[in-house]
Amino acid sequence: MENNNDEVSGWIVWIILVVVLAVIGFFVNTMISSKVPAGYEAILVNSYGQQGVQDTPLVTGRVYYNPFTQDLVRYPVFVQTKDYEPFEVPAKDGSKFTVDPTISYRIEAGSTPMIYSKYRKDIDQITDVIILQFIKDTFRVVLNKYTTDDMISKAGEIDAELYKYLAETTKTEHIVIERLTSGLKYPQTLTDAIANKNKAVQDAQRVENELRIAEAQARIQKQNAEATAAAKVAEAEGNAKAKLIESEANAKAIEKQAKAIQSQGGEDYIRLQWIEKVGANWSGNLPQTTLGSDMNLFLNMAK
Repeated sequence: MENNNDEVSGWIVWIILVVVLAVIGFFVNTMISSKVPAGYEAILVNSYGQQGVQDTPLVTGRVYYNPFTQDLVRYPVFVQTKDYEPFEVPAKDGSKFTVDPTISYRIEAGSTPMIYSKYRKDIDQITDVIILQFIKDTFRVVLNKYTTDDMISKAGEIDAELYKYLAETTKTEHIVIERLTSGLKYPQTLTDAIANKNKAVQDAQRVENELRIAEAQARIQKQNAEATAAAKVAEAEGNAKAKLIESEANAKAIEKQAKAIQSQGGEDYIRLQWIEKVGANWSGNLPQTTLGSDMNLFLNMAK
């Protein structure tokens, strides 16, 4: 009986040993390898038992591990860009503004063990959850210091402060922010008010410009009318002066002619000049002459 028990015990030991060896062989044969690409950092994390990774060294190149007991966690250390979904943020005066943020960031080189130890998340979860929460907190804190008018007049200043605040708060988490775009959008009511104001300003400028054009045209017309009137006055004065000069010249000519006639024989000379002028058309009647004491000559020519 004892021999049978010993045999059974021996078989049980052998069976246990075979099972253990089989399990060990299984895990040994299931070892896999994975390459850590350039631009990434990686650590091996135990799936069971000890979870601490503070002292876990970074692994590089090709890494061999058992996927049933270990996880290979990779973090990129190059710059990445993430465009988040829009969300609303209140201003200091209670107005609601929509922001549509986009960031460029990178994980600080050598910080993979610290980040994973604190958050226990992969890079997608770090980006979509952890960094997003930092962004929302940044917008809430910064925009709460500015009024609606400030949002319009100090947009550049606000963007700079948003970037500075986010960069400082994520720096302690070993996350480096390279760039932040707020994508700030005004409420529809404010947008409409701004559009109406701009239209009113444009309309006022248009009316003012039209008034200036009308005034300029009126001045030009007035100047043209004044120039035309001045030209007519000058022309009339010129004509009057020319007639005066002509009249004076005629008077002087008559006076000279009268003197010449008187010196040449008076009425006989006149008749002779008239005959020469009329010639064959003479009717036989002589012109009548009257010589005054002032030597002016008046001719009454008979036709």
